Amino acid sequence: MQTKLKGIGAAILAMSLIQMASNAAASILPDIMNTYPGVTAQGTQYLMTFPNLMIVVMSLCAPAAAQRFGKKKLILTGLFMVTAAGVISYTVRTGLGILVLGAGLMGAGVGLVIPMANSLIAEYYDKEGKSRMLGRQTAAANAGSMLMTALGGILAAVYWRMNYLVYLLAVPGILLTMRYIPGRAGEQVSKSCNSDYNKLKNRKRPVGTALPVLTAFLFMLLFCVGPTNLALLLSERAAAGAAGSLAAGNAANAALAGTAVTVLLLGGTVGGLVFGAAAGKLKENVLTAGFAALAAGFCIAALSKSVPILLVGCFLAGLSNPFVLPELMRRVSCGSVRQNTAAMSLLFSAANLGTFFTPVLTPLSQYVTGSADPSGRFLCAAGAAVILGTVSAIAAVRSKRPGTESKR
Repeated sequence: MQTKLKGIGAAILAMSLIQMASNAAASILPDIMNTYPGVTAQGTQYLMTFPNLMIVVMSLCAPAAAQRFGKKKLILTGLFMVTAAGVISYTVRTGLGILVLGAGLMGAGVGLVIPMANSLIAEYYDKEGKSRMLGRQTAAANAGSMLMTALGGILAAVYWRMNYLVYLLAVPGILLTMRYIPGRAGEQVSKSCNSDYNKLKNRKRPVGTALPVLTAFLFMLLFCVGPTNLALLLSERAAAGAAGSLAAGNAANAALAGTAVTVLLLGGTVGGLVFGAAAGKLKENVLTAGFAALAAGFCIAALSKSVPILLVGCFLAGLSNPFVLPELMRRVSCGSVRQNTAAMSLLFSAANLGTFFTPVLTPLSQYVTGSADPSGRFLCAAGAAVILGTVSAIAAVRSKRPGTESKR
């Protein structure tokens, strides 16, 4: 049984490598604008976040599809779609439309895969094991995106369309899923919630999901200001060419932009690996710590005058992701397999809907700051993160009052 669980865990981590595949395009946004002059900065950001709209649609359809076809078939279908998206976007060069098609195909594939991965964690792991595995799954997602972004930046330096070949990272997930994931699983209760099952089994919808779902939407709305704007921030500062500014003359190249996003994702990888232990110590304050890291990281990135300081800000911002999303997933995953699948899909949909709407912050931040400088977007997102962190801290204090039942 332990050997089987290790195989399932390896498959979950492998398929999670493609969770944030859309970030791979971060380093080629300026190249797309140069290739297609009619496309605005906001338009290129939507090209990067469009997959998240497809993720939302497919994530909402995934629970019903899993009941009919089984999780294994759904996962394999999604992974093959991601692979096909990379091949099509690189080989077919008829115009911007093919990039949109590839982005949609990739998003649809991710939308089938990741809710199933999260559901498998709730299904096969007990309470402590689930926290550790959710952290590792987030670390794998960040590591996969980090690898895609770094390798994509290197490939894009040769020819920008080669960036899309990084979607082939879905192949290991295909092989391990075929080998280790069971065809179908019977209806059972999440191992971490057996004592609560009698209260939950007659519910038709997941309980206690509204607030975590809203939090996931708002967090990703802010977090993705980073990957969608770092290349533009570097490009803007290079164009300014002020003395002492960020690598004037070289900052706009794809390799440096890829490095900045990679460091952001490195923070997510490190945070995911320590999430299990950190959550045990921080308890109700996990979300507050996540929002604080996001605010601090974005402020440092926006105000930095050198590459090393910018990278420190990116790392801190990246740390926020594994402290917020895994904690929200842990809070909603209590019930039967069907309930957990529905709850995870709803949460994942909300997070990706937030990512899709991130470009809306571009004109909003310009209105607030009176400037089109990308640094204003980081500062506005940081301010919003401070507000959400404060609300989380107040909620944590209230939950510790005598007579108040902790959600944990």
